[in-house]
Amino acid sequence: MMYKIFVEGPGHVVCHALTKNWIAYSTTSKLRLVSSKNNLEVVETNLSPCSVMSFTKDHLVTAGKTIQRLNLTTQEIETIPYSGPLCTALSVSDDYIAVHNTANGVCVYSGMELYFTLPEWESWVTAMNLTAKSTLTVAFETNEFLVFELKTRTLHNFSHKYGSKFPVNYLKEPNRTIGLRSLRSHQLLLNT
Repeated sequence: MMYKIFVEGPGHVVCHALTKNWIAYSTTSKLRLVSSKNNLEVVETNLSPCSVMSFTKDHLVTAGKTIQRLNLTTQEIETIPYSGPLCTALSVSDDYIAVHNTANGVCVYSGMELYFTLPEWESWVTAMNLTAKSTLTVAFETNEFLVFELKTRTLHNFSHKYGSKFPVNYLKEPNRTIGLRSLRSHQLLLNT
């Protein structure tokens, strides 16, 4: 199905997210939530404009200068304590929220609280992905990646074994990992 949505007011679309029942997008001045099951009815919210967003089963999570979580059933908004630089990437699961910011920092939240902050790296983070198995995979501009076990806040064994073992043809071209998806416990899909 194809939808055409007109942006009102100043600014351009900065980010968007889609599910079967919802369309969300943010401009530089306003965030919009649209119900795709009710003839594109606009649902009014007080969410702040954001730079990244993602849906979970029950929530819309947005991040920019603040991190907010909107319950899609009750329309209640929770603001997660965040005072860092502008968020540039977001990954969400049922239990965790991970954000990357313009200072190359990665913060992980559990519920409404900061769970832990990953160490700072010299290499720029290009992608990250939370999995249902409570791991966070982080890819770097150097074409390396690390997998963190969130429950224990440690490096997963997968990192030691495979963290710098990319396929030979992957390293023949100047690729950068810009997306990650876990396929199985021992397989990653890398988008370049």
